[in-house]
Amino acid sequence: MTKLNSKFKYRCIDCGKEYSGSETMYLCPECSKLNTDDQPPKGVLKTIYDYNEIKSKISGFEYLKDTGYIDLLPIESLKSLPVLEVGNTPLYKFDKLDNQDQPMQKSKDMKPLLQHQQAMQVLL
Repeated sequence: MTKLNSKFKYRCIDCGKEYSGSETMYLCPECSKLNTDDQPPKGVLKTIYDYNEIKSKISGFEYLKDTGYIDLLPIESLKSLPVLEVGNTPLYKFDKLDNQDQPMQKSKDMKPLLQHQQAMQVLL
């Protein structure tokens, strides 16, 4: 994987000044001084990739596909990603929310599920 600061840099959309990608930034330090509460933010930084540099360090599209396009993301390692699955709309099963049984989940006596089914029959 490429080093973070060689993959991209930031460029201010207002003044055009460029900043290293080695630290996380969202706004240009100079232009953001002009921000007010009643206007959209000034100095938003655009991420500019050095695609030639990336291209020289990878072995092609299949490599990108196999690695989940990680070389095209503004991160240094997979450890910076959340531990939950992301993408492809993952679903997680849970039985309780705020320490209470969920109406669509199977309970010991099945009453919440049966009550929900009866309510659905009334609607149909």
